[in-house]
Amino acid sequence: MNKKTLVFLILLTSIAFSGSAYAQKVSVDIPDKEIVTLINSVYKTNFTVKNPSNETLNFILQLKGAYKQNVFFDKTLLSPANSTATFPLTFNPKEDIGRFDATIYGEAIGNSNLNFSIPISIWVQHPNKYDVRGFSHKIEDRVARSTITLKPDEKTDTKIDFNILDINGKAIKSASVSKVIENQEAVSQELDISDLATGKYKIRVSVIGYSVSREAEFDILIAKNIKQEKSVSKGFLFEEIKITLQNYGNIIENDYRVYEDIGKSKMVTLVTNVTDIIPKGDSNRYEFTIEKIRPGEVATIIYRLENWIGFVLIAIMSVVIVIVPLVAWLYLRKPKIIKKFVKKGGGQYTIILEIVNSKLQNLKDSTVRDIVQPVLKVRQSETAGVAPVIRSSQVGTEIVWKVGPLKKGESRTIYYSVDSVVGAESVRLSPATLTYITSRNRRISIMSNDLVLR
Repeated sequence: MNKKTLVFLILLTSIAFSGSAYAQKVSVDIPDKEIVTLINSVYKTNFTVKNPSNETLNFILQLKGAYKQNVFFDKTLLSPANSTATFPLTFNPKEDIGRFDATIYGEAIGNSNLNFSIPISIWVQHPNKYDVRGFSHKIEDRVARSTITLKPDEKTDTKIDFNILDINGKAIKSASVSKVIENQEAVSQELDISDLATGKYKIRVSVIGYSVSREAEFDILIAKNIKQEKSVSKGFLFEEIKITLQNYGNIIENDYRVYEDIGKSKMVTLVTNVTDIIPKGDSNRYEFTIEKIRPGEVATIIYRLENWIGFVLIAIMSVVIVIVPLVAWLYLRKPKIIKKFVKKGGGQYTIILEIVNSKLQNLKDSTVRDIVQPVLKVRQSETAGVAPVIRSSQVGTEIVWKVGPLKKGESRTIYYSVDSVVGAESVRLSPATLTYITSRNRRISIMSNDLVLR
């Protein structure tokens, strides 16, 4: 018989008899231990029963197990004494394949102890090794999914190729699945078709090494499908916004635009350049343009909303809250010296120095020193307050007052008069200096304002 055909193998593995002494005189023979047939082909054989006894035996026959409805034989067997009888058996496997087990039982009428059993191992093969029980395919988004359902006639290492063919029958997408299949099993595979142009295609699924395949046609139509996903990553000083764009269509998207509305009060740092900013009420509309997104490609847009300005303002406010009172306290704890003038006419001026101590500490050994420019002449007879020491120097006339101690909040006023040697208008007088010793014995000097005679 041709090896490429599938076989139906019935292997009788044992014949057992039990009962009386008659059982030892009856035997059952079969012509072959291996019998080959094709699926859907009728197989016939004869069983031979030898009865060497002097008694005629009548057996009731029955089959139990798989294929019970597909095995045909006479239900009774008459075995005359000292003779050989045969009974035919016909098997029609029809459409099922694989390995199965069954048993033929024979029991003598009137003597249940005289019986026999014939275990049968059945192997039904398919001409192509596999029976295809189903095939389906589905096109969804940018994926082609195929499923083939196979049943082999025995446990087999199986390799299945999944191919997409163009209009000329050339495979342009391929994938393989290798696995051991024992019983009926559905095998699926997905193929990416996002980069395929519009047109007609085929899906072909083949079992390698066997004449088993299925195929189906499908069309790819023009499809525009850009999916957009937005994510926000929060940092301590900023929020980073990332927009991911993926082309699930089958055409190139040129100059694809994305718009983001952001409040005008927000400070924006652009990682991806914008093509336009459009005012819109309390917001600005930022326009991002992606030059080209091919099928299957991914593009990203990134920008940041800066939060550090708020932290800086909080820090400044904190500094102001701490520093301003401190500065004010330092300012208030220091004494002041103020320099003013009164114009009497005829080129004569009275210069007034006002010393005001703070309300926070007492001062010791306070001294005031002032310098008068050479263009002015000091009237030594016209001074008020503590009598000064007046002496000439290279920079002009120096006047020094020993004011002495000043209590908290105490003030003193001293003045002197000057005459202009030449026109004194617009003469700038240098600041006067107050030197004092604090309650902690620290010597400190401060200066008054400068002064312009007019």
